[in-house]
Amino acid sequence: MAGYGYRDHVSDVRVRAWGSSLGETFAQACLGMWAMVAEPCSVPPKRKWTICAAGQDLEELLVNLMNEQILEFDTKGLVAGGVETVSVAEQGGAFAATAVLWGCVSAELSKPPRRHLKAATFHDLLVSPNLVEVTLDV
Repeated sequence: MAGYGYRDHVSDVRVRAWGSSLGETFAQACLGMWAMVAEPCSVPPKRKWTICAAGQDLEELLVNLMNEQILEFDTKGLVAGGVETVSVAEQGGAFAATAVLWGCVSAELSKPPRRHLKAATFHDLLVSPNLVEVTLDV
């Protein structure tokens, strides 16, 4: 069974996510991150977009994947209400991920965003195929 939750952290927010595969676990981490920005029920499925990221290892891959999504929010106002898929592949000793998200631009939310995220960080980062914990700078 897949899901996400939050862990206490001094000044930031920590997302703990789990799943039956690496892609599902990464997808749950992304959902947990977006649920901090906007209530999922307030995000209409008006748009679909793809995010790509790369990393030398799985830790860098997850941080880059989440930061690419934050960048889309900062530059285009895109807010995800769901993650359709996250696929992860190893390529020549490095890793690549592609995430398909759905949602809307922030002006289309039924409620304003709850908080602004600055970045996903490497602080106390934990990545395994079935469990991740990532700290988000708010």
